[in-house]
Amino acid sequence: MRIGIDIDNVIADLDKTFLEEFEKEDKNKRNNGIINRKAKHITEGMFDWSSKEIEDYCGNIINGILFMHIPPWEFQYIVDNPIVTKCTGSTKEIMKIGMLNSGLFSTILQRKDIICIACGHSHNDCFEGTFCNVKMCLDACAGYSPYGTDDLRGGRIFEINENDTNDIKTYMVHYKDLK
Repeated sequence: MRIGIDIDNVIADLDKTFLEEFEKEDKNKRNNGIINRKAKHITEGMFDWSSKEIEDYCGNIINGILFMHIPPWEFQYIVDNPIVTKCTGSTKEIMKIGMLNSGLFSTILQRKDIICIACGHSHNDCFEGTFCNVKMCLDACAGYSPYGTDDLRGGRIFEINENDTNDIKTYMVHYKDLK
């Protein structure tokens, strides 16, 4: 059985013991076999446990990383307060944030499960910092189609400590550094 999603929306293999427990709990909660063993891609409704059900099953809040294109307004705090937020990286470009503050960051703080937000959109900025105990990362550009500078092009690596999922290390691998 494969249930982990990767960048190509392909489902990856999952540990057999965990899968068996997952299926047993799913049957107890829904009794309708929501897991589709023949699926090749994640589809809507494939996993429809609520956050509360997942937390009850696991016995604690499950940490998450939120990936989105346009950063919320609070990313500007990282740029404006580099010492307090421990900002590292390039902040050359004026932040391109949404036209209004949607309240997304407030919701993230209330839920307490998103511990890292990773965004793009400003192609000449590539930085990370922490605000309100949420790691915030902005990456310049992964490819060569958008505008930007070649020294910032690359991808971000996330290293998550399996024994303490609050412990996330992240860093950029730039194309210019690959040999």
